[in-house]
Amino acid sequence: MNLLRSFPKTKQDYHKMEDWVYCLSLFCAVFSARVLGFPDGKINPACDSMLPSHGNFVSQTTSAPYGISISSTSFDPGNKITVTLQGIDNSTFKGFLLQARAVSGDGIVGTFQIIDPNTQGLLCNQVQNSSMSHTDRNSKQNVTAIWVAPSGTGNVQFRATVVQNVSVFWANVRSQTLVSSSSSVDSTSGREGCGTQKFCFISPTGCNLDDPNCYFMSSESLGGDAFKFEMSGLSD
Repeated sequence: MNLLRSFPKTKQDYHKMEDWVYCLSLFCAVFSARVLGFPDGKINPACDSMLPSHGNFVSQTTSAPYGISISSTSFDPGNKITVTLQGIDNSTFKGFLLQARAVSGDGIVGTFQIIDPNTQGLLCNQVQNSSMSHTDRNSKQNVTAIWVAPSGTGNVQFRATVVQNVSVFWANVRSQTLVSSSSSVDSTSGREGCGTQKFCFISPTGCNLDDPNCYFMSSESLGGDAFKFEMSGLSD
């Protein structure tokens, strides 16, 4: 093979080679970004979808080997909740995106205080630290942060996308529901709301709830996994 034929001989040939090299470089850059995703955790483009840019790979449909634990299941505005994303049975992960989402409306709510050196806050929806992610691609078994509850929001769930490797990740990993104090204020008591907002049992039918021989029980959903129960009457 004559290697000299591989080199450009005219100015036009040089321009063609420059164009080819540019296109090749651009392709490599785009390909690397899609395949490698966001190894430094700067995944602001994924704020809404919470999905990594990993080419044609999609979220696993099996049960995630990860969970989200929280230090409380209720909150008032300004409360600080410890949130931990962790592997189950020693499962590790390399990347993640964690947010608090309103159960009603699905918006991102609250902010995180970063206390783990393997994590960082992200700017989502023009609010700094409204989401958090990894800082490198090293394997991790758990990460922890402090979530600061906002005012004017209803019940909340933490949601995460957890990346095991480039081709294997789980989306929509969820915590228990955190019940907002504002949601509890709207709950009912006694007979109020029976048959419309809550299930009620009264015996004898129509008895006065102030009568100790009147047995009453009700259950009312407060949203998500939260329920309010009431019981009254004599006990043995």
